[in-house]
Amino acid sequence: MKTSQSEQKSKSKKTPLLIGGVLLAAIVIVAGVYVLLTNTNRNYAKETVAPLEASLVKAGSVEKCTTGDSGRGPDNKAPNYTIVFETSLDRTKASELVNQAAVDNGYKLSQANSAYDDIVSYYDHTTKQSPYSALKSGPVLLGVSLYDGGSHLSCANSTVTYDKSHTAVKLDLSLPEFK
Repeated sequence: MKTSQSEQKSKSKKTPLLIGGVLLAAIVIVAGVYVLLTNTNRNYAKETVAPLEASLVKAGSVEKCTTGDSGRGPDNKAPNYTIVFETSLDRTKASELVNQAAVDNGYKLSQANSAYDDIVSYYDHTTKQSPYSALKSGPVLLGVSLYDGGSHLSCANSTVTYDKSHTAVKLDLSLPEFK
């Protein structure tokens, strides 16, 4: 069976459209995957706590472990980040260090009650607002805990030394949920 000239012309006109459609779909898929991979790894809480982290490291604190969540998963909608440091400071000096680092970075820490004598906790839940437009408006929640004894601090797969002359510092920062 022979194909007519009009059928051949019709097929030749459809071929570039089909190729163009397939290329457009491939570009959209690749761009979508790129955006998904680059944006889901960004943790706004990690970015927010970075200046405090830098202040503590500059003063001689040693980062031992971190954990966090970008807030983009099915189980968590709010970015959060935790860092644990070792210091060679007693509790008084460690307290002075974290309070000064907080002030230098725009926070005002208040002391919280602790159920343990060897843990001193501070928090700021009102001073700073989240600067990220992708998140709901609300405050940056900062928690700071100082450990100088006991066995209450765990740190992933790393050992943290803390006693009366080596206070461990734990920073916890949470942001509002995504819109």
